[in-house]
Amino acid sequence: MQVTENLNQEITVVVFKAPWCQPCKAYAKTIEEAKEIYKDTPEVKFITYDIEDKEAFVETLKYKIKGVPTTIILKDATEISRKVGALPLGSLSSEISNAL
Repeated sequence: MQVTENLNQEITVVVFKAPWCQPCKAYAKTIEEAKEIYKDTPEVKFITYDIEDKEAFVETLKYKIKGVPTTIILKDATEISRKVGALPLGSLSSEISNAL
């Protein structure tokens, strides 16, 4: 699924990860917790890409991913926030709330 397919969603949280990345593995739990927090907020969607998957290649290039994990928050398909590294749940929630 490409990010452009979700243009009708107001906020999209895009996470780039890799299977060999230890911080990515730890961050996966944070992403799941954030999904739970925002499950009743239909304007917030989450997309996760494995940078080693062929399907993610175009998105990885498009967003010029240089490190993982990288979290990009889009509002109406426009990037409004980018963080490299695993964020604590509070920081991620704050970024999403600020985007709303």
